[in-house]
Amino acid sequence: MKFFVVPTVLTAVCIGLSSCAIFQSGEQAQSDPVIGEVAGESITLSELESNFYQSSSTENQPEADSEDENLSQFLDLYLDYKAKLAVARDAGYYEDEELQKELAEYEKQSAYPYWLENRVRDELLHELAERFEEQIHVSHILIGLSPEAPPRDTLAAYESLMDARERFYAGESFADLSEEISTRQRGQSLGGDLGYFSGGWSVKPFEDMAYNTPVDSVSKPFRTQYGYHVIYVKDRMPRQAERNISHIFLQTNDGSYTEDSALAAAEDIYQELEQGTNWNHLVNEHTQDLESRERGGDIGWVTTGRYNQEFTQAAMSLNETGTYHKPFYSGYGVHILRLDSIKQQADPEDKRDELLERLKQLPRYRENSEAVLKAVRKVGDEKIHRETLNAFEDHVQASGQSFNTIEWPDALKEQPLYTINEHNYTAGDYVEWLKNRQQDRYQHHVLDQFVNESADKQVVALTKQEFPDFRDISENYIHGLAVFKVSEDSVWNYAQNDTASLKAIYEANQDDYTYGKRYQYVRLSADEDSTLNKAINTIYSGISLDSLINSIQGLVVRRDIINNLEEDPFDKLTGLSDGEFTEYFDYSNRRTTLLLEEIQLPRTMTFDEAYNKLVAQYQPIREKSWMEEIRRTYSVQPYHEKLISIKEK
Repeated sequence: MKFFVVPTVLTAVCIGLSSCAIFQSGEQAQSDPVIGEVAGESITLSELESNFYQSSSTENQPEADSEDENLSQFLDLYLDYKAKLAVARDAGYYEDEELQKELAEYEKQSAYPYWLENRVRDELLHELAERFEEQIHVSHILIGLSPEAPPRDTLAAYESLMDARERFYAGESFADLSEEISTRQRGQSLGGDLGYFSGGWSVKPFEDMAYNTPVDSVSKPFRTQYGYHVIYVKDRMPRQAERNISHIFLQTNDGSYTEDSALAAAEDIYQELEQGTNWNHLVNEHTQDLESRERGGDIGWVTTGRYNQEFTQAAMSLNETGTYHKPFYSGYGVHILRLDSIKQQADPEDKRDELLERLKQLPRYRENSEAVLKAVRKVGDEKIHRETLNAFEDHVQASGQSFNTIEWPDALKEQPLYTINEHNYTAGDYVEWLKNRQQDRYQHHVLDQFVNESADKQVVALTKQEFPDFRDISENYIHGLAVFKVSEDSVWNYAQNDTASLKAIYEANQDDYTYGKRYQYVRLSADEDSTLNKAINTIYSGISLDSLINSIQGLVVRRDIINNLEEDPFDKLTGLSDGEFTEYFDYSNRRTTLLLEEIQLPRTMTFDEAYNKLVAQYQPIREKSWMEEIRRTYSVQPYHEKLISIKEK
């Protein structure tokens, strides 16, 4: 069962409840006077005002002519709320298993978005903003591997890339190494030169490695979702402003032109431009980019990473509006470019908003659990115990058998493998985790997943340590659950189960529990009139309605009772006698008729029929008596006169 806090003023107080000191010095008492008491605990003016202004809703408070009058009325509500908290504590609601489970679910669901909004988003945004201002020119070697690749393939890829790195530093060409070693797909290398890019262009592990590798250096092997890479950073430079570009395009990969013939044709077009021929005329006459032709060749803003290196470099070389770039081959085909405009530097606030929107579209933000766990692991001062991991993997290799049949020494199982937030996860924990994955062979890269799942268990604790506000929110949530549950048990459930009081109310006020004239009807609907005809004839033959439902295909039968015949379609029952049908009519896109089964005359409800109405009427009576009882028990004392006199000063 889940408990949900009802959106009343008391709930708003609960959600906004702040931590308060119980004891005050004499000096504090003068500056922060006591304006109420509950169970001997002093309620100060600052506590009352803090919760009054934090309250998310005041719509249910009594109307008042001034804020001071509102505050005075709020005092009674707040003291009652504090009294309910005391009842819940004394009755053991805070130890209730269901409430604790609900709290744990809330904390876990809330912790990740809290990190994202209060730490990770700003860190990612700051990082993206810094990287967005710099372009980096990268080439890479990629050996494609699936995440489930066996350890031998992973090791072979790593060793091959380490060998390539050594060969580069020995003088070999990185381009040649990439062509030789990179995985090929449909005859094309997955590696090679990527040109210039900036922040947000590539997957984050690739981008991280690129921005952390010096120019003219090759990284060590690293893994992304695509496999294992090494990257060669060729150059870094300040990011160039985006260019709005139009082009004339000649296609080379559909048989229209060869590269040479396209370049020759484009040169003739370029000469016409030089001689003053109108650009739009030449676009309409020659371009084979049908989409941009309607816009005078406009292809929009060109930025680093959107197009290939050749095209981007040509576009970025144009620096004066209205100038052209000579014909060139880009890999897509042959182009003549025109620069229409250069994007101006945005206002810092607008730029931040633009980057934030860009960030929200990136996997690194959408898949925020990974980013949150990275931050949590850093704050949790994690440590992977390499000596334990080495001993673990040596034991796996030495055993040479199915992972699930390996015998594990107790001494090894007890050694800490991973520590976060001063909590140790042992090699034995890792063994059990691996067995639950039901994989026959050990794959060492799954350690990252084990570490993340272990860190996930510490997310709530570390969120509370790192963010005091989250700790307060969590505290207030359990207060809300406890108040709701104690109210539910003491008022709503109590009212439902106090049969003696309900019957006493019923016996004393039977005239309040009556039915007026009512109409019991049956609605028959089908796609065709013929189906309704068959149903009516079957009813007239003496077959019961229950049997009718299963005997006629395509017929829908609904029985109900109503108090009046004013609304459509029930007005069609007006004037009918028991057992008569209405004319056929369309209702909810189906042919329909209504059968008036019975007109029921006014009568007194039985106790069972009046039960729900009785409970609804008894609940406020029960709540009033319960509140009077707990105000006495917990010595609830509001000091309205003192509050009013203070506010008048």
